[in-house]
Amino acid sequence: MSSPAQVIFRVDASPRIGTGHLMRCLALAELFLDQGHDCTLAYAQCPPTLLQRAQRTGLGTLALSGTDPQSRLQALRAQLLVLDGYQFTPAYRRQLAQLAEATLALDDAQDDRPLYASHVLNSSPQARPEDYRRRAPQARLLLGMEYAPLRQEFLRLARPDPVAAPDPAAAPGRILISLGGSDILNLGPALARLLLDRQPGLHIDLVMGAAATSGKEQAQRLAKDYPQRLSLHQDSQQMARLMQQADLAITAAGSTLLELAYMALPGLALVVADNQAPALRPPYSDWFQVRDLRQRPDPETLGQWVLGQLNPPQRLGQKRQLLRQLAIAKNTRMIPERVLTQS
Repeated sequence: MSSPAQVIFRVDASPRIGTGHLMRCLALAELFLDQGHDCTLAYAQCPPTLLQRAQRTGLGTLALSGTDPQSRLQALRAQLLVLDGYQFTPAYRRQLAQLAEATLALDDAQDDRPLYASHVLNSSPQARPEDYRRRAPQARLLLGMEYAPLRQEFLRLARPDPVAAPDPAAAPGRILISLGGSDILNLGPALARLLLDRQPGLHIDLVMGAAATSGKEQAQRLAKDYPQRLSLHQDSQQMARLMQQADLAITAAGSTLLELAYMALPGLALVVADNQAPALRPPYSDWFQVRDLRQRPDPETLGQWVLGQLNPPQRLGQKRQLLRQLAIAKNTRMIPERVLTQS
C-alpha cells in the first residue's frame, strides 16, 4: 500500500443542521481508516456525543473556533479534504480547496452553486452527470447507489438473496422507529405510543439520536409503560442489527433510506425537511411509502396513515422483494482509491 494519506472531513452537526451529514462522513471515514489512512474531523458545531463517536471510530478532531481556523487546517497538510454541508458558500469551498491536494464534495444536488471540487460523490439513485457540468466541470464523478457511503456494520453483512422466495404474508411483528439524529418534529415517542396502544402484540425498537433532546423524557416514560414491548436505544451503533430484526421501519427520508435499501427492509419514509423532498419522487417513492410532513401534521393524523400502511401484509412483502433486486454499495469500498488516485 502507498503511504497513508491525511484526510480531513469538514462537516458540522447540530439540532438545526441535523446529523445526517456527519454520519455519512463517519461512514466514509471508516473506509479510509480501514485502508490505513489518517482522518480528522474539522468542525464548527458538533454535539459532544457525536464528537465522542467520531473519536471512538478513530478520527482526530479539530474545533474550528477562535481566530484563523484556516491556518490550523492548512497545518494538517491534507492530501484530501472532504466537505459535506449546505451551509458552505462557493467562496468558502474555493478557499478550502487550496488547502489540500484533492477535494471531495459530498453532494445532494440541492442547488446550482459551484462546488470547487476535484471529486463529487452523490449516492442518490437520482444523481445525473449533467447536474455537475456547470457546478464541477472538471471533477471526477462518483454517482449513484453503487457508491452509497454505508458504515462497516452494514458492509460486513451479505445482502439479502435477490432470488429468495417471497416472505409469507404477515402483519409486521417488530417495527423500528428512527427519525434521525435530532427528530426535529419530536414524533418518535408519540408514534411509538400510538402503535403500541392500537396494535396488540407489536414490539417496537425506538431509536433516539444523539441530538434528539426534546423527546428523551417521553421515550423513557414510554419504556417504563411498555417494558416488554418497547426497546429504547439511545444513539444506537447497532442499526444494522436492528434492521435485521425488524419487519418494517419508520424513518426520516434522509440517508437512512440507503441503509434500508441495502438491508431490503420495507419502510415508511417521512419527509421532514426540504432536502428530503427527493424521496417523494421515483425511484424512492416506488421502493418506500413516503409521507410529506413539512406542513407539520398532528400525530393522530400521521398515526392513522401509519396504521393504514400495515395492511395488506402482501404489500410489505412486495416492497421487500423489490428492494432485494437493487444493486447498492457494490463500489463503496473503492471510494478511497478512486479519490486518492490522481489519474
